[in-house]
Amino acid sequence: MRGYSRDNSAFSTLFPAKQIEEGWVFRYGDVADTATLRAQLREFKPNLVFHLAAQSLVSYGYENPLETFASNTLGTASVLDACLGIEELLGVVVITTDKVYKEGPELKTESSPLEGRDPYSSSKVAAEHVVAGYRTLFKESGVVISVARGGNIIGGGDWSRNRIVPDLIRAYLDESPISVRYPNASRPWQHVLDLVNAYVQIGHRIVSGQGQLVNTEFNVGPDPDFEYSVLDLIEEFRLKGIGVDIRVDEPRVHEASKLQISSQRSQALLGWNPRLSFSSTVGLTAEWYRMVCVDGAQAYESAKGQVMGFLLENGEQ
Repeated sequence: MRGYSRDNSAFSTLFPAKQIEEGWVFRYGDVADTATLRAQLREFKPNLVFHLAAQSLVSYGYENPLETFASNTLGTASVLDACLGIEELLGVVVITTDKVYKEGPELKTESSPLEGRDPYSSSKVAAEHVVAGYRTLFKESGVVISVARGGNIIGGGDWSRNRIVPDLIRAYLDESPISVRYPNASRPWQHVLDLVNAYVQIGHRIVSGQGQLVNTEFNVGPDPDFEYSVLDLIEEFRLKGIGVDIRVDEPRVHEASKLQISSQRSQALLGWNPRLSFSSTVGLTAEWYRMVCVDGAQAYESAKGQVMGFLLENGEQ
């Protein structure tokens, strides 16, 4: 297994420790540097590539639109172009977002219209068009490109700015109120382990000879019957022992008031279902931050323990 990323070790509590894991190899670089990335891929000769590199923040996209398009759109083109001609390659799994969909209250399926209304979502819509173009280029070789559109991911280890859970944790540790822009906005909250489980299922289909089954797009989200707002999320953290006061601020940028996706295709073609309830999702997230930030536990080992617990309790799909 090999990873390729910018050197973000100065900003991550998890990334540096990964390097000590036996069998893990990391190379540092920018996915937009196609020549270097292509050389790394030629050396490694992968059967499967997961493309997760991205500028993932809506607010940062407003402040740095060109960088956002360069990372998310041109970066995706660079990764796929670097994969051309690798004889051992069976498929690429590209991670986008539920925010590619045209806004509206209806439940989104994979065939719902796409529409970006800000630099982040637009860059991801454009990335999906890039995927469509490269599917044509890969068709003769039989390499498939799967796309996973995840919901709002939470979990331990995230310290991004202007993201609800890291902001909540910082407010809790600082004993200050959390600033909330859209308190009643609902989101498909899900734990990162549920989402990664879906990614792994897609990859498994590719390497086991079922690639054409997954040469498409997949929504990956929680049960749409369970709808929770930003205030619901904050209250659930309070019930888990991480309570903060709330300050509602005037929104600085536009965000959709409701996001809800259907994961029926993932359930039908992958046999995937979300394993964690809303309460369990928040509970695991709160537990990680409490262990690391309050009890002084080692960040990577805490995350690894939660991964093992997830596999033992839910069964490895």
